[in-house]
Amino acid sequence: MKPAEFGALLSEEPRDAAGIDFRNRMGLLAASLKATPNNLTELSFQIFESRLAFSREFHTPFAKMVEGTYEDRWDGVGEYAWSFGFRDELRGKEIISIFERNLEPKVDTWAFYYKQWTFLVYRAVGNYYICHAHASEVPAIRRELERLWQASFMSISDLFRFEWLWYRANPFGRAGASTGAVLSILLQKCLSYPYPKRYEKYDLEALSLPVEEYIRRRM
Repeated sequence: MKPAEFGALLSEEPRDAAGIDFRNRMGLLAASLKATPNNLTELSFQIFESRLAFSREFHTPFAKMVEGTYEDRWDGVGEYAWSFGFRDELRGKEIISIFERNLEPKVDTWAFYYKQWTFLVYRAVGNYYICHAHASEVPAIRRELERLWQASFMSISDLFRFEWLWYRANPFGRAGASTGAVLSILLQKCLSYPYPKRYEKYDLEALSLPVEEYIRRRM
């Protein structure tokens, strides 16, 4: 596949020059990089730092949010990372739509479990608050992600398990969706697994489903 074709699987239809650049950038990464059993860390930083370079070039708030913190979080230093679904924001409306479809509607707190880790989602006044891993948990989660990454070369279910845990943990604290999506495409490329037919918000599905249910739907 060409970079433009990969880009169409990794971002929404661009609305402006920044959106076009983002799609082209992600598509080029997916087309040019290659996954191996031992290069998860290298690829993760390469993809994330490309996302960071995009933010710096287009002066978006992302760069200020992660400057000086993403490497610390990767190494286990810091606090919880959060994502939000606010009703008055476009991304928030997308989150709310998927979460309301997938989550039990009669409660306002949901817990999702993976081995020794618990990930929580809260709802208050119609908004959603997604609690990713505490920074101190990230090194241990990274070791599990490494295991799943290596297992993915032989098992598609482990690839989807890797996706789920990456989105949940958000190892850099931000850009969990874009980095995870490119990493997943690189694995699918190695496995010759059929690519999605269009851009899908798999991160939001993962964040609103238990791991085994997410895998079942992805299969």
